[in-house]
Amino acid sequence: MKSGTDSTYRPQRFLAARRNDVDRKRRAAADARRIARFLSEQYGARVYGIGSLFEPDRDFTWRSDIDLAVGNLPDERFFAICAEAQQLTVFPLDIVPLEDSREYFKEAVRTRGVEL
Repeated sequence: MKSGTDSTYRPQRFLAARRNDVDRKRRAAADARRIARFLSEQYGARVYGIGSLFEPDRDFTWRSDIDLAVGNLPDERFFAICAEAQQLTVFPLDIVPLEDSREYFKEAVRTRGVEL
């Protein structure tokens, strides 16, 4: 008896999908843009995408997250704003305040970050 689905285990395909999921990367990028728009419109923030989501030659895997470097967020509301932003995505979200970052991180954002 043959079922309507192919149940053959294909480890190479399974492992490749775990290494890079193009559809997942596309959905995360759309969420990142939505979060950037929210932060910019509500708080006047400058938002830069960093990490594997914004580097075409890097894989976006099942463990990847959305990394954003953000400037001009009010310090006293930082964690509340992060919680609001997290509600706009199903992906793990990491927001790094630019003002409190080390100079090497700021330089990486300037050279490799993507302004959103």
